[in-house]
Amino acid sequence: MSEYLPQDIMALIFNKKIEKEQIDNFSLKLNKYPEYYENFSVSNIKFDFNEEILNVLNKRLLEIQNDFKNRNYKVIAKQFVIKGKMVIGLGNESVYETGMTLHHVFGFPYIPGQSIKGVVRSYIINEIFDKSEEEALKDELFCYIFGSPENSFYKKATEGKMIFFDAYPSTKPRLKVDILNPHYQPYYIENNKFPVDYYNPIPVFFLTIDNNTQFYFMVAIKGDAKIEEFKTKVHSDDTVINYVLKNIQKALKENGIGSKTTVGYGRMFDREVI
Repeated sequence: MSEYLPQDIMALIFNKKIEKEQIDNFSLKLNKYPEYYENFSVSNIKFDFNEEILNVLNKRLLEIQNDFKNRNYKVIAKQFVIKGKMVIGLGNESVYETGMTLHHVFGFPYIPGQSIKGVVRSYIINEIFDKSEEEALKDELFCYIFGSPENSFYKKATEGKMIFFDAYPSTKPRLKVDILNPHYQPYYIENNKFPVDYYNPIPVFFLTIDNNTQFYFMVAIKGDAKIEEFKTKVHSDDTVINYVLKNIQKALKENGIGSKTTVGYGRMFDREVI
């Protein structure tokens, strides 16, 4: 019987030096193999994503899409492209001061399905229900899509019928270093300090996903229905899945996704529109 181990594990077992260039998973390189020398930061990290692995990932996404369709789900997939920069998982735990959401197997940056669901849910609450979650939970369509607690339209806790898949890059991601430059750090972390100009700015570097990177978004539902079949404030002749997709498009374009959206990060547009 033969046993196989990853190359880096074999190197450790046989006390061989591991060349950092051999690591082809960016998640491992960033979080499990950090550099240690004076003044090192994420701005010093260089990495080129493996296009072959990306192709395998995209092929797998198509297989998942077909698998759901074969099980009588309505599935819609669409590509959206970043215009500007995007930051996903800035506050994640990291050996550095800032983090990034990376797939633990493939190492690519991705957008968790829960994040997409949360962004669209918030957008609909703000636009349709005048920023009132309480009002939204009285709406049958809203509870049908996103799920609901006991105190809601269905009078019981329910799961949302819409499935929001993780969004993965469909083109080779490009990472870019950005900078936060807080000028009044003592004011934010110590008592009895004032935001005065004699404090030195302390730059904090963080990674962003750069302009024009495309992501593959996918949603699915079993037993898609017309909006008009629900007791809802929404007036539309769309089906539920088309309604959700349109609101994904609006939310990404108008509000963005990820961190620092209030200053313009995370805006994404339908690739066919550009």
